[in-house]
Amino acid sequence: MAGGKSLQREPTARDANGTFLRDGDTVALIKDLKVRGTSSALNMGAKTKQIRIIDGDHDIDCKTDLEQMMLKSEFLKKSKNENCFHFLEAAMFLCYLSRFDNSPQIICGEMK
Repeated sequence: MAGGKSLQREPTARDANGTFLRDGDTVALIKDLKVRGTSSALNMGAKTKQIRIIDGDHDIDCKTDLEQMMLKSEFLKKSKNENCFHFLEAAMFLCYLSRFDNSPQIICGEMK
């Protein structure tokens, strides 16, 4: 290649709903999965944080409740960002509380 750059394709993966997954996403299992070589299973709804996309049949590398393992993206769905939800929930609660306080402050983005 000219300039010493090589074209390297980044691995991609889609979850069960067709949403593109990226490194670092949080995903949840959509069904119970038996783990080969053990008597245990991963339960539906179990969340896994900080996934890594890799090439291959099992295209997700992650750390589960049991151990480090590789999973197929077809058994996963992308989880919503929980931190964002808790932040919005807290902001709405503060807006509600501020209605009972007469001190000047910023309430829901407006100066009161």
